[in-house]
Amino acid sequence: MATNGHSHNDSYTNYVAYRDPKIQGQSRIGHLDLQASTIQPLSFLSGAPLSDLYEVIEIGEAQIKPLGEPFPLSSIQLLAPISGRDVLAVGKNYAEHAKEFNSSGYDSSDKTDQPTHPVIFTKRSTSIIAHGEFIFPHPGFTETVDYEGEIGVILGKSGYRVSEKDAWDYVWGYTIINDVTARERQRDHKQFYIGKSPDTFCPMGPIAVPASKLPKTLRVETTVNGEKRQAATTDDLIFSIPYLVKTLSEGQTIQPGDVIATGTPAGVGFGQKPPVWLLPGDVVDVSVTGLGVLSNTIAEPTSKNPTIARVATTTHIPTSNLDKTCGGVSLTTVGSKKLYYRHAGVSTGSPIIFIHGLGGSSEYYTPLISALGLEKTHSLHLLDIEGHGLSPTSAASTVTIDSYASDFSNLAEQLNIKGATVIAHSMGCLVAMTLALKNSALVSNLVLIGPPPSPVPEAGRTGSIARAATVRSSGMAAVVDAVITAGTSAKSKTDNPVAIAAVRMSLLGQDPEGYAKGCTALAGASEALPVSQIKAKTLIITGEEDKVSPPQICEKYAGEIKGTKVHVLPQVGHWHTFEDVNGVAKAKACDNPLAVSPVVEGRSSALGLILRATHADDDVVQTAASTNHPEKTPRQRREITPTPNCAEVEPPTTRAGQQLASPTLSPSIELEPSYQLSPESFISDIPTRQTYSTDLNSSHRVGVLSTASNGSVRYEPRSSQWRAVLANTHLSTGTPSLEDNEVSNLSFGFPFTTAASPSGDDLLSILPPMQQCEYLKEKYFSVFSPLFHILHDPTFQSEYESFVEDPSSVPVSWLAILFILLSLAVTTLEGNDPVLRDLARGSDANNNIRVLSKRYREASLKCLAKQGVFWGKHNAHCLQALVLVVYAMGHCQEPSWVLLGMTYHVAIAMGYHIDPDEFSLTVIQAEERRRCWAGVIMLYTIQNTILGNPDPSWRITNDVKLPADVNDADITVMGVQEPTPGPTQMSYLLFKFRLYDLAAKICKETFKSYPPSTTTIQNLDQQIHFAQQEWDGRYLADTTFEGLPTHHAVHLHILHAYSHQLYLLLHRPFFAQSILGLDIPNQSQIRCIASAEALLDIHQMMFEIESFKPYMWYTDGLGSFHAFHAAAVLAVALLMPIYKPQYQRFKKLLDETLGRFEASSGRSKICEKASRILRFMLSTSSPNQASISSPFPTPESHHDVSKESLNSEHMNMFAERLQPQQWLGPASMAWTEWDSLMANA
Repeated sequence: MATNGHSHNDSYTNYVAYRDPKIQGQSRIGHLDLQASTIQPLSFLSGAPLSDLYEVIEIGEAQIKPLGEPFPLSSIQLLAPISGRDVLAVGKNYAEHAKEFNSSGYDSSDKTDQPTHPVIFTKRSTSIIAHGEFIFPHPGFTETVDYEGEIGVILGKSGYRVSEKDAWDYVWGYTIINDVTARERQRDHKQFYIGKSPDTFCPMGPIAVPASKLPKTLRVETTVNGEKRQAATTDDLIFSIPYLVKTLSEGQTIQPGDVIATGTPAGVGFGQKPPVWLLPGDVVDVSVTGLGVLSNTIAEPTSKNPTIARVATTTHIPTSNLDKTCGGVSLTTVGSKKLYYRHAGVSTGSPIIFIHGLGGSSEYYTPLISALGLEKTHSLHLLDIEGHGLSPTSAASTVTIDSYASDFSNLAEQLNIKGATVIAHSMGCLVAMTLALKNSALVSNLVLIGPPPSPVPEAGRTGSIARAATVRSSGMAAVVDAVITAGTSAKSKTDNPVAIAAVRMSLLGQDPEGYAKGCTALAGASEALPVSQIKAKTLIITGEEDKVSPPQICEKYAGEIKGTKVHVLPQVGHWHTFEDVNGVAKAKACDNPLAVSPVVEGRSSALGLILRATHADDDVVQTAASTNHPEKTPRQRREITPTPNCAEVEPPTTRAGQQLASPTLSPSIELEPSYQLSPESFISDIPTRQTYSTDLNSSHRVGVLSTASNGSVRYEPRSSQWRAVLANTHLSTGTPSLEDNEVSNLSFGFPFTTAASPSGDDLLSILPPMQQCEYLKEKYFSVFSPLFHILHDPTFQSEYESFVEDPSSVPVSWLAILFILLSLAVTTLEGNDPVLRDLARGSDANNNIRVLSKRYREASLKCLAKQGVFWGKHNAHCLQALVLVVYAMGHCQEPSWVLLGMTYHVAIAMGYHIDPDEFSLTVIQAEERRRCWAGVIMLYTIQNTILGNPDPSWRITNDVKLPADVNDADITVMGVQEPTPGPTQMSYLLFKFRLYDLAAKICKETFKSYPPSTTTIQNLDQQIHFAQQEWDGRYLADTTFEGLPTHHAVHLHILHAYSHQLYLLLHRPFFAQSILGLDIPNQSQIRCIASAEALLDIHQMMFEIESFKPYMWYTDGLGSFHAFHAAAVLAVALLMPIYKPQYQRFKKLLDETLGRFEASSGRSKICEKASRILRFMLSTSSPNQASISSPFPTPESHHDVSKESLNSEHMNMFAERLQPQQWLGPASMAWTEWDSLMANA
C-alpha cells in the first residue's frame, strides 16, 4: 500500500539507508518522513526490496514503490546514504575560506587566496560514517580535529569529458558531508589525503534528495555545540558544480553514485582567533536546505575505533547458498559454521537425528516422519548438510565425510544429545557410520537407507569428480536427468510421476557449489570404514533396483555389523522415501531382536520396532551428574525452534495430551498422573519407577531435582538422598518416594489460615475480559518486562495462547503469573485510559488503579494458595509468580519482607541456589532459573539495605552465574547466541543487580559509627562513575540518547537517577557535617549539589515527557522519593551562605519540584508527604534572601527575615535528618519526625 501520500508512480522527496535488524542487519533503502520520524521501506515495482542508493539511481524513481508499513526511525540504525567508494572532494572552493586557509599556516597547497584550478583530493571510503555515529578523535595521531560542513553532490550516470553545459544532466541529487580534518597532518604531508581520510572523518547523511526536489540555490550552515560557525550558499562557490563535473570527467570516467564534496565555507576551527579544535563531547551539526541536519559527536579518546570491527567483518571469500536465507536468517551456529537446523516433534521424546544424502535436504524425511507419526512421539533433529538445502558453504571450507560427521557431532554436543537413533540416506549413511564409530555414546540405533559401498569404488569416485566439474560449469540442470535415470526404478519412471518430480525438485533446488562439494566428499571416501566396530543396533533398507546400494552391498554390511538386518523394497530405486514411503515405514525384519509389537498399518515394522525401543525407558529423577536423555527436561511438549529471531514454545502437555498436572481450573476434569510434566526434570512412562545416580565419585555431588506427578519440584541434597544410597539394593522398595511424603488434598488457603482455597471458576471470574486481558498483558511486556526480566517472553506467550484457547485448562501456578502481570500492568494506565474505565467504575482514576492492582495481586496469591506452594507444592511457575508479587508489592510501598523470606526459601527448596549447569537442563530452563535467583537476591539485597543490614553474609554461598546478557530470541536449544551491540532485554536488570550490590557496600561504610576514610569515599565514588560510563557505553553504543527506544531511554534515566541517589548517600555524612561554619564548599558538598540537580532534572523529564507516561508509577514512587532526597539537599543549601550566588537557581528548581509533587499527591503517598515537608522547608526564610528577590516567593516570604531564619539549633535538626540511614527508601524515612518538626516550628 502507498503511504505518506505517495503512489508507486510518484518519486520520493528523499531516500535513507538503514540496517534491517530482522534480516541479518542487511542494508535497505526507505523514505524518511521528517515530520513523523518514520521510515517507509521501498522496493522495486517487482516487490524486491531496495538495498542501496546505487539501485535507486540505476532503476529510476518511477520504478520504485512502498513496501509494507512505515516503522519508527528510532527502531533501526541509520547508514550513510551511499558508501563503498572514495569521496571526490574539493578544497578551497569558497573565497573567504580560501583566504582564511591561506593565512592559517595549515595550507600546504598553492598559497593563493583564489585558486586558478579546483583543488581535488579524495576521502577514503573507510572514513564514511552515518548521521548520529561518533567521530573517533584518533588520539596520538592528531590534536587538531576540525570540521568542514559541505554540500555533497551525487552523480546519476557515467560520463567521460562531460561539458559544463551538459553537466547538470549527470547530477542525480545531494546529501550533506562533514569533511572532518586532522589539520597538522594535512599541513605536514603537503597534500590533503592523510589529513582527510582517517577513520570516521567523513560523516554523511542523514538523507539523499534528488536534485529535482530541491531549489537551485542551497544554503549550508554548521554549528558546534549550538554555536553558529559557518554559513554560505552554492552561489558563493568559486568553481560551480557543473565546472567540477567537467573537471573530474576530463581524464576519467565518472560513475553513477560518485559523490563530490563541493568545499566548505569560512568559519572552520583554524579560522577562529585563536584556533578552536574539536574536543570529546562536542556536537557538530551541518544543515543544508531540504537535506535536514547531519549531527555527529566527537567520541572520548578512550573509546574504540569502530571502523576496525567494521572492516574485520568484511570478507572477499564467497559463500555459496546464502541467498536462500536472506543472508543467514534462521541459520544456527553449529560448531564454527552457520547451518540450517530445525527441531520438530516432542522435545521430551527420545531423539532421532536425520542425515540426508547427496542432492537432498532434511525435507527428504518429511514423508517418512508423517507416515510413522514421529512428530507425536520423538524429538526430531533435522540438519541440512553444508552446502545443501538451506545451509551455505564458504569457498574456503573443504568438505569431507568426516567434516559432515563432525557437524552432526557438534550439533549433538550443543544439544546434549545422547543415545539417539540416527536415520540416514545414501551418502548420509557414510556420515552416519562415521558418526557411530567416532561417537558411540551418541548413536544407539542406526537406520541406513541405501548405504553406498565403503570404500567408494574407483569408478564411482571418478564419476563424482566429473559430476562436480559439470555442475560448477553448467549448473544443476546439466546433471538432473542423468541422476533421475540412474537413481529411480522403472516402475517409478512409468507409474509415479510425483516421485520423479520430487527427485527433480530436490536436485534443482541445490546450490551447484554445495552439490559439487558433496560430490567431492563422496569421491574422497577412498578408505574402508571399520564397520565391524559399530556397536549400534542397525537396520538397513534398500531398493531392489538401487544401483548405488544394491542388496548385495547391504548384505555385506549386515555380515560385518553385528546383528544387522536388511529389508529390500521391491521395484524401488535409490530415492526410497520419494518412491515408496510406506514401504520404508513398513520395513520388515521378522526376527529382529527388538520386536515389541509396534504396527504400521497392521504389519510389524522393524523401523518402528527400533524407534519404539528408544522411547520406552526414561528416568523419573534427574541427577545433577546425569547426561542421559537430555531432551527430556523441558516442560512437556515445549517445542523450541532455534532461530536467531525467536524461540517458539508449545503449551505444556502430557503424553496423553493433558495439561501440566498442577491443579487445574476445571472442576469437572480429573487428571490421570502426568508422567512428563515437570519443568525441570523428566519422568518415565511408568510413574512408580525411579532411578538415581549412585556414582558417589561424580564431581557433581550437589543433589537431585525430584518431581512429583503433580508437577511439584523439590531439590534434595546428595547428603539427604538415602534413596540414592539404597538404590538397586533389597532395601530400596521400602524407601518412601517424594509423592509418599506429600500431604494430600490440602484445601487450606494462604499460609496460617484455614480458609478454603477458591475454586477454579472463582479465580477465572476475577480475570478481566479477554480483550482487556490482552491489552494489559502487552502493557506489562512493553513496560515492566524489560525492567525486571524474570520470564522468558516467548515461553510465556506460547503458554498464553494455550490459555486463550481454553482458560480452564491452565495450571493455577501459571495463572498466578498472569494475575501478577495484570496487577503490574494496571499501574501503567493513565487516568483517561478506556480500559481503566471499563474495568473500574469509580470516579477517582488513581483509586481505581490502586483497587484493580490490589485485586489482581491478591488473586495471584489465591492461585498460589490453591497450588499449595507454601506447603511444599511448588514449581517454576510458582517461584516466578512469587518473585513478581514481591516486586509488585515493593512498587506499591507495601510491606513484603515476610513474603520475600518465604520466596527465598521456596527458591532454595527447589535448588535455585545451585547453578543450573549442575543439572541436565535445557538452555532456556537454565536461564529461567538464573533469572529467578537473580531477582530473589536483588529483592533481598534491597530489603536488607533498607532495613539497615547491608551485610551480604546472609546469602547462600553457592555460586550461581548471573543470567546471560542477551535477548530472549538469542536463547535457543542450540545455546546462547551473541547479542547484537547495544542493550538487551536483560541489560537493565543486570545493571541494577550490580548497582544494588554497590549500594550495599556504600551503606556498609556510611552506617558505621565512625566516618569512612577519604580513600574509601573516593574509591566508591569512582565505582559509581565507572558504572555510569558502562551504562552510557552500552545504551549509546550505536545511537544518540534521542535515538533510543522509549523503554531504553527510561532505563537509562532510572539507572542514572539511582546512581545520583548513591552519590548522595555516600557523600551526605560530610555534607551534613559541614552545614554550619563552612566558607568554601568541600568536594562532598559539590558532589551532592551536582547530583541533587541531576536528580531533579531526571524527575522533571520523567514527569513531563509524554512518551514516559506509562512509567508514572516509577515517577510517582521511587523516582519522587529520590527527587525528594535531592530537594532536601538543595533546600538546606538555600540556608547556607556559601550558596548565596546559586540561591535563585536552587529556589526555582525547588518550586518546580514542589509543583510536581503537589500535582501527583492524589495518586502518590510519597508525593503527598514530600510536598508538605518541602513546602515547610521553603517557607523558612534564608539569610540569602536579604539581598536577593526571588521570582518564586512562598506565601511566607514577606515575613521579617531576622525572625524566621533558622537558628543553629534548627540547622542541626535538619542535619540530623540528612543522615543517609533515613534516605534509603520510603520505608526508612522518619515521616513522623518531620511531622513533629513542622508542628513545633
